[in-house]
Amino acid sequence: MPTLEELLRASLKGANEKIDQANKDLHAAVVEAAKAVESVTEGKATLRLNATGSDESGTRYDLDVIVYGGGNEARTLSNLGVPIKGYPIFRYTNRNRDSTVERFDSVDALKAYFQKLASDADSPLVGYLAYVVRNPVEASTSSEVPF
Repeated sequence: MPTLEELLRASLKGANEKIDQANKDLHAAVVEAAKAVESVTEGKATLRLNATGSDESGTRYDLDVIVYGGGNEARTLSNLGVPIKGYPIFRYTNRNRDSTVERFDSVDALKAYFQKLASDADSPLVGYLAYVVRNPVEASTSSEVPF
């Protein structure tokens, strides 16, 4: 029969592997999307995953568009959370995690979210990048999102 210490070590290993994999998948999706943003804006903007908090329940992130020049201002597109158990990853209404807007049960669901952000003309990403491409100086200094 396993000892309590052995049981605890096995549980911790499993928990850490799950959150590490979900974080790795999220970061990989953001890197891929950031490369696309940099390419289509000709280096005027990128995406960044900004850790906003971490505790025993998991890690929280802001998915930000960064526009270069005039202070490199960040615009938050989404508030995301990776729970300690890994998947599902959650998208929240705000940083306070008041309510869940969407959940991603797998890496494929996560990729589908980024594909939708890139392909939907009404998405906040497409709307803001269109604005940045048209108005790079104003976009980097304005404090209001144009949508």
